[in-house]
Amino acid sequence: MHNREKLGYRNNVSGFIINPENKILLCKRIGHYTDWQIPQGGIDPGETAEQAVLRELEEEVNLVNPLIISKAPFSLNYEWPDDLLDRGFRGQNQTAFLLTSPNNWIPDFTKGPEIEFSEYKWVNKEVFLELTKETFRFETYSKFIEYFSAKIDFNITN
Repeated sequence: MHNREKLGYRNNVSGFIINPENKILLCKRIGHYTDWQIPQGGIDPGETAEQAVLRELEEEVNLVNPLIISKAPFSLNYEWPDDLLDRGFRGQNQTAFLLTSPNNWIPDFTKGPEIEFSEYKWVNKEVFLELTKETFRFETYSKFIEYFSAKIDFNITN
């Protein structure tokens, strides 16, 4: 068993992708944690956060060259569940980006090195918060959504 207090945080990026109707992309994870989340991943050595988020979006959902609308000027830590501590970290230090997808773009989970998601939904802010509220990422997600809401009016109707 790893001692959580002795572990650090993994540097991570997340992409809040919105479509032309300002709905947010949510993806359903496969594997042990089958919860709803946004595309995200670690920052590789020598990568900037911007490079990492663009790489992760291409790998996870096959979104190439999206427009970055905003980068949150802060990062947030979140804790991993105990069964993930064997990865050598206690959680992640996340930097978030708000990006746009092209008209009629459809996520494709089969192009990257591994398939991480089984399905997706375009949702408004309220549904996003409802579907992620039971996850260990919720507090972080909700703070980033609050920040990005000052920049864009997320579609509040279904």
